[in-house]
Amino acid sequence: MLDLFRRKAQSPYLQAIILIIVLVFVFWGVGTSNGPGRNAVATINGQAISYQEYQQTYDRILTRFRDQFGGVIPEQLKKALNIRQQALSQLIDRTLLLQGADRMGLLVSDDEVRKAIQSMGSFQNHGTFDVARYKALLASSRLTPAGFEANIRTDLLTEKVAATIGRFARVAPDELTKRFDYDYASVTLAYLAFAAKEFTGRVTVDDKALAAFFDKHKEQYKTAPQVKLQYLFFSSREGAAAPDDAAVKAYYDQHQADYAVGEQRRVRHILIRATADNSEEERAAARKKITEILSQAKAGKDFAALAKEYSQDASAAQGGDLGFFGRGQMIPAFESAAFALDKPGAISDVIETQYGFHILQLETIQPAHQRSLDEVKEEISAKLQVEQGSAVAFKQANDAYEQIILAGSLAKYAETGKAAIKSTDFFTRQAPPDAMAGKQALLAAAFTLKKGELSSLIDDHDGYGILYVEDTKAPEVPPLATVRDRVVTDFTAEESKRLAGEAAQTALDELRKGTPLADEAAKVGRAVQQAPPFSRHDRAGVTLPEPVVEQGLELTTRTPYPEKAINGGDTFYVIHLEGVKEPDPAEFTAKEAELREQLRQENGNALIKAWLASLKNAAEITLNKELLKED
Repeated sequence: MLDLFRRKAQSPYLQAIILIIVLVFVFWGVGTSNGPGRNAVATINGQAISYQEYQQTYDRILTRFRDQFGGVIPEQLKKALNIRQQALSQLIDRTLLLQGADRMGLLVSDDEVRKAIQSMGSFQNHGTFDVARYKALLASSRLTPAGFEANIRTDLLTEKVAATIGRFARVAPDELTKRFDYDYASVTLAYLAFAAKEFTGRVTVDDKALAAFFDKHKEQYKTAPQVKLQYLFFSSREGAAAPDDAAVKAYYDQHQADYAVGEQRRVRHILIRATADNSEEERAAARKKITEILSQAKAGKDFAALAKEYSQDASAAQGGDLGFFGRGQMIPAFESAAFALDKPGAISDVIETQYGFHILQLETIQPAHQRSLDEVKEEISAKLQVEQGSAVAFKQANDAYEQIILAGSLAKYAETGKAAIKSTDFFTRQAPPDAMAGKQALLAAAFTLKKGELSSLIDDHDGYGILYVEDTKAPEVPPLATVRDRVVTDFTAEESKRLAGEAAQTALDELRKGTPLADEAAKVGRAVQQAPPFSRHDRAGVTLPEPVVEQGLELTTRTPYPEKAINGGDTFYVIHLEGVKEPDPAEFTAKEAELREQLRQENGNALIKAWLASLKNAAEITLNKELLKED
């Protein structure tokens, strides 16, 4: 909760509200909360968790997952996530934590809550707490002051509990040495790769198999939910006059650092692609090729011509020209190489990134400089106009919202003629109408509201909106014929992967029986590949998927093969432990302090987890199964 409002501190909505500054918390009611009412989903040691708390927690978790999955959660995944159980568990743990803190004598005073909220930039106006801004932001987020302050109290109390219990965490000397050996011992792997794409030609698609596949996976073909809206939007770009020259100059004088331009460099580059999906042999071939190109460039051949001929980047047509860029705009390895070149015409050595192997040539250096007032005058004027317009838009939207509430509905408010109500046809979140394109806050709200529901005031970057959901369309499974092409593609991919997995497992079974790796590789027509040495601490240069790396670190010289072929996405891997190298004891001294702190935190977290578990085991917990029905 604390982090939420710290992150929102730069919101244009917050920056726009210039209202009365009040430092006393007369209207807050710090520490108050509504009782659970008659309906409780659970009681923990006699303390009730209300259905309202439960539903709000469930809605928050569900919204978070919907955002992650683009608005639609496949039904099977929704069941697997068990969101209702997550919500209940969160509330039970929170209640137990508060009860445990009370027994420990830990308290959070009203003054601590006030200070925490006062310190949040989200609620400040020119560095001073603004109660009007506080209430407005909570209202826009559908929070009450009492509820928000109770959450802040819980956050602060959680921090106190963690700090108190964490003080009991200890790190034994042998823990340090064991952890050092565990993290820094390196392994070397050999492996065979079975890519699903190699088995595509073996897949047979027939109507019966396709229908069975569709029936099993039909949830993933569901249409996206749709809404039909009526809405008002008050733009921050309207309703404010352009600032005068004096205001523009004053802003420039106060923010000159914002208009300092760092050194810029114009660079050409040549890329030979080699990603994590490529084999070690393919990567070696790519490195050899870029090295040969580098030799030509350093021998005097035109770099732009070489880029056009060899580069596998979109910039090849422009001779590898990337234009000007400053620090922080390119990936670190690329940036370091570009800014290490000392003069125009200089050529870098080969550098490696996640895209492959590059060489660079420096074209031009543009020194750091300060943009003048004349250069940025229009930019500042537009910024100030938008800021002023934001305040105007907020007032208009707030007034309209109050009048809608007084009128009783958006439709009755529309009859007054005070603002033109806009409307949409049905649309999905992924394909909004032009008027809502890019308005992520409005779209998020639209697909959270139910039919016939009016939103609160919504801050959406360049204005404020009020939504009314006129109608909704629930997701539905289309006929197979409608999505046949998608189903064929997915069926083929799944079958190809299954065949690859079976082939990998068959090879592994032979290896575990004693067949030499080289012999089995020759039998199945694959090259034995080598991964560079790596440890739990240092995996630099390893391009294998994470599950393969993790399994490789668990192998021992007595069990050099895993029991199962490893699913690495679209490729299955059969791995063999070639060797283990113990870490250099001389490194221990340099790493000791870091390891000690890491272990102290881990042991502290384990203590907190065990403490909560003991509270749960000793607690009297009663669940209201009628109110805890699944969707």
